[in-house]
Amino acid sequence: MQDISSSSHITDNQYWKSFYHRSITNQVNFLISFIDQNKRNPDMLAKHFDSIIVAIEEAASHPEIETRANLIKLFRSLHPLPLWWGRSMEWVRIIETIIKIAKETPNTRGLFWLYLTQSEILITGGDEKKALALAEAALSLAQESNDPEMIFKAEMTVFETKKDLGYLGDRTESIAELGKSLANKKETIPEKNAKILEVEFLLKKMDILRRLGECEEALETIQHAHTLADDCLAKDDLLRAQIYNRRGATYWTAQEPRHAIADFEKATDIFAKWGDEASKIYSIGYTGLVWWSLGEYPKAE
Repeated sequence: MQDISSSSHITDNQYWKSFYHRSITNQVNFLISFIDQNKRNPDMLAKHFDSIIVAIEEAASHPEIETRANLIKLFRSLHPLPLWWGRSMEWVRIIETIIKIAKETPNTRGLFWLYLTQSEILITGGDEKKALALAEAALSLAQESNDPEMIFKAEMTVFETKKDLGYLGDRTESIAELGKSLANKKETIPEKNAKILEVEFLLKKMDILRRLGECEEALETIQHAHTLADDCLAKDDLLRAQIYNRRGATYWTAQEPRHAIADFEKATDIFAKWGDEASKIYSIGYTGLVWWSLGEYPKAE
């Protein structure tokens, strides 16, 4: 004869497990919504970062793949704010967990984005060899999917890591090859997306030209990027801030300090709006250097 108390205990245990798993699913959904609503209020999100990490770790072992897969969306919603908060070590650990989950799902684009994102984090952190391996894995995934937009994004990240590792050889030739690749794919990519990709490419091309001392062509390139940005980017898009920083540096090199200051200040405003303190300080620092070069010492402080 079955022990009634034992049967009741099993039923209660199953109930509480089910309740706990449902609460985790609901918590993940709530966090995605909460982050999306407060992305422009990073100080608010920073206060909850430790709790978000705990929620991600709990959901990572959830029995339902749908809940685990939803962590990809949660990660994408919050990125790159934890890097700006100086929490890169925790964020790198979390992205490795999310990548393992993404490999269990048919979400190829999600896995592709995670590979590229981790690669970019590692480039900044100085681990270029691992970054290159991830960028090449992303490229392989994109080629398997036969997605021209994904392929070019991966090609740009592979280019960036090889440049940092000194693997490119002739940089002028390498950037020209990358430009040809984009030209061959542009017609098969949605127009707005193609323009954004071209802006990103032009930033890389401008960097190469500046380092080669081709100041006039570098300025023409960054001006083209700025014109394209007017067609495809919001006024406060972070990519615009990068354009202003690069153009400011190019203006300074071209002995146009007042234009440089104006661009650095525009970049500073955008970074401040998004809460990217490190990049804001970088732009302010360059503004100060230009004022110093003009002998405007009080403004340089």
